[in-house]
Amino acid sequence: MDTIEKILNTYGMMVTLTPDQQQEARESLIRFLSDKNEDAHALTIAGLKFLRGEKFSRTRRARSLRELGCEDTFQGQSPRSEQ
Repeated sequence: MDTIEKILNTYGMMVTLTPDQQQEARESLIRFLSDKNEDAHALTIAGLKFLRGEKFSRTRRARSLRELGCEDTFQGQSPRSEQ
């Protein structure tokens, strides 16, 4: 599979694109990657970052027991209170 197609297929799983948007993304991706001399994996990562834009990805965190509705699991005690 061509690197450009791999990037577009992966990006298409994250964002729904119209055929026109997909063609525009393909053209801008070709321009962006044209001067890069990296391996296919590095190009794929760079291409996905380029298409996503300046979005910060949040680190996933565990939800608290209160948010999950399980605050009575420890009968009102913090799970760390026994330390």
